[in-house]
Amino acid sequence: MGDHGQPNRILFTRIKEGDFLSFNSLYKRYYQGLCLFASRITGNHDAAEDVVQEVFLNIWGKRDRININGSVKSYLFNAVRNRSFNHVRREKLKLGIISGMAGDRNRMAVEQNLVETEELRLILVQCIDRLPPRCGEIFGLSRFEGKRLKEIAEQLDISVNTVKVQIGKALSIIRTCLGEKYDLTDD
Repeated sequence: MGDHGQPNRILFTRIKEGDFLSFNSLYKRYYQGLCLFASRITGNHDAAEDVVQEVFLNIWGKRDRININGSVKSYLFNAVRNRSFNHVRREKLKLGIISGMAGDRNRMAVEQNLVETEELRLILVQCIDRLPPRCGEIFGLSRFEGKRLKEIAEQLDISVNTVKVQIGKALSIIRTCLGEKYDLTDD
């Protein structure tokens, strides 16, 4: 399983027991990819780093109370996504874009867009979680960590064509899943 699945669970079990080295290992494993993911939501690299650091500080601070039922990776990306959206909402409120400057109709439209975007992201994460492990790993390296096909192939010791096929497979599964969630079937 490489760097995913069981090793992450073992790391998290050790983190719950107060093992800082395991915490540091998990941090180093996901920090860069989580920052890239958060920056796509916040639009600001510095804010993205703050968000990711807050998530990890929260995990360490509440490590004995956190229970993860799914994958550790999904938990981390969900936590970063949620905190990133909270950051965006706070910033919009600070700038007065939502309150005061826009009329009620515009404010409601903006708020509805935020809710719909959040719902779509939640569904997308669920669809990504459906991917077979290797396919999901390759898709994550490509989309969340921003790696090129050649870099992924070298890192995983597979051909560039295999990377292309797996990304195509991932996109197909995600499209099908989104179609099911939004009832986009051709009747």
